[in-house]
Order: sequence, then structure tokens, then C-alpha cells
Amino acid sequence: MTLTQAYKLTKNGKLLFKGTQNECFIKLLKVQGQSTDYALKYGGYKIEPYTGLRLIEDRPEEGKVYALTGAGKSIANGNTWKESEVPFNNPHTIIRNVVQPKKG
Repeated sequence: MTLTQAYKLTKNGKLLFKGTQNECFIKLLKVQGQSTDYALKYGGYKIEPYTGLRLIEDRPEEGKVYALTGAGKSIANGNTWKESEVPFNNPHTIIRNVVQPKKG
């Protein structure tokens, strides 16, 4: 089990988003047009550890399949591993380039 520190994305002190550090950087790229470096230095944005008690357990589980890319929920779109899980109970689900997590 991996517990991940929660972070928050703020602009000029106003809370915009809470999630993992990576999710905050992805959100920052989506809400403004500059690089993350520029936004953090000059745009009034900050990514800081969230002092609330929220810790996120987020890692792939053995035997499950996840969407790494795509238009829907996927790791590349900033979703968690759990949110990006591809259900096998849907007979219409097409799975291409299946990647499963390493054992160990």
C-alpha cells in the first residue's frame, strides 16, 4: 500500500484543486496557457502540500487493466489509477495495447 501526500493548487490564495502533486501540475496546465514554471513564478499560482488529513492511496493493482491515454478517464488526463480502471464486465469495451503493472 502506498499513501501519497495530498497537495493543493491555489491562485492568489484561492483554492482551485486538491489532489496528488502530479494531478495539481496537470490541472495547472489545463487552467492556464503558460508553462507551469511561468505560472508558478509570475501567474499567482502555487502548488503546496495540503495540510488537511487527506492522504491518497493510489497505485495500480495486479490483475487490473488501466487506461493510460485516451479521451475518457486515463492516467494521462490526470485521473487516479482507480478512476482509470477499465472494466471487464462491459462486453463492448475494446482493449488495445494492454499494459499491466509489474509484479513486486
